[in-house]
Amino acid sequence: MQPPPPAPKDRAAPDRSEAGPVVAGPDLALENVLHRLRWRARGGPVVPSHPIVPGAWIAADTAQGRIAVEDTTGPDGLLTLNLRVDQPGRWLSLNLALGPTPLAPGTVLGLVAVLRGTPPGPLGVSIRSGHAGREADDHFPDRLPTGAAAGVGVALLEVTQDMALTRPADWRNLMLRLPVRGLRLEVADLRLFLAPAGGAGAHPGIRAGAPAGADAARVPAETPP
Repeated sequence: MQPPPPAPKDRAAPDRSEAGPVVAGPDLALENVLHRLRWRARGGPVVPSHPIVPGAWIAADTAQGRIAVEDTTGPDGLLTLNLRVDQPGRWLSLNLALGPTPLAPGTVLGLVAVLRGTPPGPLGVSIRSGHAGREADDHFPDRLPTGAAAGVGVALLEVTQDMALTRPADWRNLMLRLPVRGLRLEVADLRLFLAPAGGAGAHPGIRAGAPAGADAARVPAETPP
């Protein structure tokens, strides 16, 4: 198992000055990033540590590794990346901004993803929190599967008192930890849902339930900004 990727020294978080106002709740903050991905101009090279869109970027060890990333997303896709590694570094991850909102102990986060990846293999999932120049990671015990055919994966995390997720933060990022030798990754769909502590019902804006699969009807796209 590869260790969680450290944040890039020169860019621990995306340029929030472009990302607009903070959206309450990590589920809605992630949906804000996915909205930008759906309506971006697709194709072309991706520079590690620079935003694909505000709130989404690839983190890579460019000091010890050499990597070339190409956005090959089709016109109806969410995100497809070819990550060609000429020399493996120490870390490689896809990062998505979640906003700084803390969560109460007992809250359960669920990440549902429709992924395709070659070569196949499970992807680790973490949430990194940054505050006052310090960073801490909370790790999902589950991994998300990838393979030649798109499949649905679910990762769950119950928030406990000792996690960074319960404390104030300047920013938080969802990290999909990628194999340092590279891959072709297609993210066909991605959802985050919360079950609040105490069973008080769903967090506003939750889209409960997993996508039925890569061939299922997609949620209608929002009006372009």
